Amino acid sequence: MRSFKLDYRHKKMDLNPQLAKLLSEGNSLRGCSRILGLTYYNTYKKFLWFKKLVEKEKNKLSFKAKVIEFDELESIHHTKCKPLSIVLMVNEKNQLLAAQVAEIPAKGKLAEFSRLKYGLRENQRKQKLIQAFTDIKNNLQALPVLIKSDASSIYKIQVECSFSGVRYEQYSRRAD
Repeated sequence: MRSFKLDYRHKKMDLNPQLAKLLSEGNSLRGCSRILGLTYYNTYKKFLWFKKLVEKEKNKLSFKAKVIEFDELESIHHTKCKPLSIVLMVNEKNQLLAAQVAEIPAKGKLAEFSRLKYGLRENQRKQKLIQAFTDIKNNLQALPVLIKSDASSIYKIQVECSFSGVRYEQYSRRAD
């Protein structure tokens, strides 16, 4: 029966698998529209529908991890005056478990110029770290045996709050 299908009331629902394939191969929305003969707006609506489906399926996934290793890297958004901190968490097989992007204020010589041009930027590092830990904790089948990170001062408190009772190791940044 048609009314129980996920794409109920979709127009041109036979194009959904083709659109999914084109998007997964890296085609742009505009390119997919041109190939399938759809308007950009309809392709965009189908894309949003796919996004909802993926988010529902992602919430059902659970994974195993005996060891979780995490670290932050810094990058920029458009200019050096808008730095970002990216939190990455992987398991012992180097599979990506979580990633969060946080805005941070500029440091050093550019800090004053950044505040003048772009205003005061909120430091979201701590919130995004907590959010990444929460995402992982909700999707783990069992608590990990070990959590590893570099020796940043804010990590230890967050790990103890999120994963109490799990062994935590910090390693130095320099290879000795």
